[in-house]
Amino acid sequence: MPARKGRAANKKKNKGKGKQGASRPRGPIQRAANDAASSPDALAASTTAGISEWITTSDNNNKKSKPLVDQVHSTLYARYKKATLRFKEKLIELVPSDIYGEGSTIQLMDAAEYLANNDKIELEASFMKDLKLTLRVRQRVSKSMGVGGDDGHAFFIEVLKYCWKILLAKWIKQRGIDDEDEEKKENTNVNRYGALYMDGLDADLNEDEEDSDAEDAAEEKNNKEPYRPKTTNEEFKRLTFRDVLYGDDRSAAILFFDDVEEVMALAVHQLQGLKKQLRANAAAAAAETAAANATDTTETATETTDTDTTTDTTADTTAAATAATTDTTTGTATTGNYNKDERKDEHVIPHLMEIAVGSSFAIQQVSMLEHVLAVDHPHLNTIYRVFAVVACPDMIQIFSKLVQDHSPVATKYDIRTEIVQFVGDTMETAFRDHDDPNNKTKLLHDQFRSKWKINDHSINDTINKLYHTIRLYVRLEVPVYSEKELYAEWSHLRTRDRWLKSWKHLGGKRNIVKTLRLVQVYSNIIIKTGAGEFVTMGAGEEMLGAPWDEQDNPAEKITDDFDHFLLIEVMPVFVSMVRKGLLSIKMPRDWAIYPLFCHMRQWCSNPHPPVTLSLAFCFQLILTSIYEIQGDNDYVNLRETSETVWQRYYSGLDWVDEKKKSAQSLNRKSWNKYLINMRNVNSLRWPRIGVSCEEQIGKTRIANTAFNPVCAGYFELYTAYFNNMENGSRMVDTFAQVRFVMHLYNALLQTGALKTGELEFLDYLHEYFATCKGIWGGGGIPEQGSITKHFLVSTGYGVKHAQSKSEEIRACLIGDKYSPYKGSVSNFRKGNQEQNAEQLFHSYRRVVLHDCLGDEAIIANMKGDAKGSGFEYKVKLSETIKAMRKDIKFMASNLVAVGEFLNAFLDGVYEELEWEDLVSDVKLEMTKELGWKDDDNVRRYAEMMVLARRILGIFDFMDNPLEEKEVKTITTYFLDYFSDVPMDLMFWFTPPDKPHDYELPLNSVGSGSAAAINKMKVGGMKMGEKVVLVLQGENGEKDKEIQIF
Repeated sequence: MPARKGRAANKKKNKGKGKQGASRPRGPIQRAANDAASSPDALAASTTAGISEWITTSDNNNKKSKPLVDQVHSTLYARYKKATLRFKEKLIELVPSDIYGEGSTIQLMDAAEYLANNDKIELEASFMKDLKLTLRVRQRVSKSMGVGGDDGHAFFIEVLKYCWKILLAKWIKQRGIDDEDEEKKENTNVNRYGALYMDGLDADLNEDEEDSDAEDAAEEKNNKEPYRPKTTNEEFKRLTFRDVLYGDDRSAAILFFDDVEEVMALAVHQLQGLKKQLRANAAAAAAETAAANATDTTETATETTDTDTTTDTTADTTAAATAATTDTTTGTATTGNYNKDERKDEHVIPHLMEIAVGSSFAIQQVSMLEHVLAVDHPHLNTIYRVFAVVACPDMIQIFSKLVQDHSPVATKYDIRTEIVQFVGDTMETAFRDHDDPNNKTKLLHDQFRSKWKINDHSINDTINKLYHTIRLYVRLEVPVYSEKELYAEWSHLRTRDRWLKSWKHLGGKRNIVKTLRLVQVYSNIIIKTGAGEFVTMGAGEEMLGAPWDEQDNPAEKITDDFDHFLLIEVMPVFVSMVRKGLLSIKMPRDWAIYPLFCHMRQWCSNPHPPVTLSLAFCFQLILTSIYEIQGDNDYVNLRETSETVWQRYYSGLDWVDEKKKSAQSLNRKSWNKYLINMRNVNSLRWPRIGVSCEEQIGKTRIANTAFNPVCAGYFELYTAYFNNMENGSRMVDTFAQVRFVMHLYNALLQTGALKTGELEFLDYLHEYFATCKGIWGGGGIPEQGSITKHFLVSTGYGVKHAQSKSEEIRACLIGDKYSPYKGSVSNFRKGNQEQNAEQLFHSYRRVVLHDCLGDEAIIANMKGDAKGSGFEYKVKLSETIKAMRKDIKFMASNLVAVGEFLNAFLDGVYEELEWEDLVSDVKLEMTKELGWKDDDNVRRYAEMMVLARRILGIFDFMDNPLEEKEVKTITTYFLDYFSDVPMDLMFWFTPPDKPHDYELPLNSVGSGSAAAINKMKVGGMKMGEKVVLVLQGENGEKDKEIQIF
């Protein structure tokens, strides 16, 4: 067999890198599945409904982007299935039907031999890559089968290995053994991302290849032909691709948890980065305080200033400071220059927003994984059925054997599929409360016997014992309330938190299964509580342990230590928010920006369906954020800072409202669009929950729910992107106020009427919009002589029309002749020239529209670094965070308040200059010239023209503009109006001078399923274990014990 340089090179390349923890993607669960009897149509509808709002296509340069599901969420399992089907289709195309036929294992080897021995057929690179991917994934998941595995799949793998070896020999001979570079080039062209996926796969499956590599080396050394697998099992001989693709539900479920583990690991990594930033900030603050104290001590020791003078000076300073400062949370803001050093704790706000984006992407990823899993394997449409195939393979085998041997109707059904559903539904009954109206404990067993028509009493007795054993198994894994004491004497039979123990971010002390159980239990509490009632635990609170407290009772683990906090604090607040408060209304962009709240709203509105892993994942993110941040009072400080800056955003709006009352506001008619935008902006300031709920829960518990690191990040993210960027970009210049003020201020600076540094607020705005072409009429900031022309272009005039109008204004001012404009005015851009958030901000498209199409090129260029699963997801999140860091000042700026403040300025300036009659005359002139109807837009355009003629024209064309009366008046008005602007109006939080340098890892950060796949310690009751059945009475007491095994 020819030497395989490609493989050797690959092994050499990977040498020393270590074994990669493997993570694979798989699919999703129905988010709101009805019950075990859900129809396929209902399943399809319910799984699609929750994610349809955020799997969108966006219009980019008139080209529709790919749906997000295809663009980002392609999982390895999905790629493997597609690759397998492509390989099969190519075989059918290349091989005569009498050889390949139905595609059984034996025929597959015959087909491969036919291709290997036929010199007229050339193999394509994509064909070989598809075969390689099919073989690798099959090798990987075959090791996950453990007890309850399938020897037929193992034989199928041997067949694939044989096909790969003989076809690889032909491929190398066909391509030439010294043509590796050309081969890589062609492979990349054939499949643009094939190399990426295979590089990552090689790294992930390096361990899995070792045995086969050794076998290949031995065969080559001994010059042996590849071994052709043989079997006497006729069923194995008839095994086809379809049998493997659609029957391997357990490996799909394991790979699904592998992916969820990787997603959670990345979220934990973000939170740990925030904790490090908080500790670094605290250390820096402590060092500054120590240095300041040392300086004060030195100055005190050498101080010789007269005491009386010092006292007078201190009193004057204190009075001035008191007059200039008020509490920013009460509706007013600090005037003049605010002390950024005193608000350094707010530098973490952008980091919180990054965590919120990471959480959003994570929740959407898990929802997608659930969805894909349910589509690939329709019988795994609840998380409990997924747990059945992962944790109870033995039970599935036992029930399947009983049905096959004793049911007269066994041949009418797909036995394994039906049994998986039954075992999963049985596990669901144990997760639910015994008095849950949706708990089918009493019906499920009877339905099973009726369906399979088993009349043997001894067999039925065994089935009954097995049924209750499954329920005991669940209660031992995730006990709640009195179950810990009830089952204490049998807990030695197994170790807690066993099902997901191989995934450290989902199992063990972070066991998400326990969170799932608590959410499912609380669903019944919601059901039993009327819509107008406050939801409480009632009896049982004392069994949940001590309440969590950062100082007095910090959590040592998420499992158990947060039970009281979750059920007594978090869940009642969310239910109240959905029923009476903030989450009771559907907000624009909610699924895109804060899917966690949307999941909460769905659950509280309809708590009857089985809880999904996506919902449990939402609660787990909240608990994880508190768990990672707690300690050193960091959590409380962060919570208080988050609430303060969120309130300050609306304080800026309140300050503007007060300012407007003192201005001569003009009456405008067309405010519908403006009012809609303003209503959207104010949506988040409504009460979060009802007053009665606040009294019963308490403000601290409400703050723990609304302003924990994840939820606070969502509030601030929504404020920054929807309120500030999307609505702010619409409203900051709704009535051309930014264009008015910026061109006026620029003219004042250009002519020396004002100097940089006199008006800090306008200096910042000038810098803020310096690169915005829409503000300046194309190009950069205009210089004296072209200010009028650029202003007219920015208001809607064409370039030639604006040039003509500018010349007309010049001629009128200096008494010169001019040629009237004779061109068409049909291209005049009538209407408000709103700024486009997609163009203004780097990160808006990614965060709000989920447009990440640029990642394709990034991924193609980074293929050598592709390690671990979910690589595309990590690239998407990493690039989004990089884009967000470019927009930090935009995030921090209260554009809505700025727009309102500037609008109030314009409403007053025309009154100050006594231009009312002049504006009315120009408005009449413009309606005739442009054929417009008399409306508010025409008035604002008339104001623009007056400004251009009477002010900007003077700055541009007069020799001594500063001597003009109107220039003096408007300069004075600028100084009066903008001198006391609170910079809190500009910044609702203090942005850091530079973003933190924390990076997201693109390689695998999760524990992976290496242990789960290779050692298969994912749970499952072993046949040799002693399992005791506990029959529980209706009131929860022990009834009797029966030994099963």
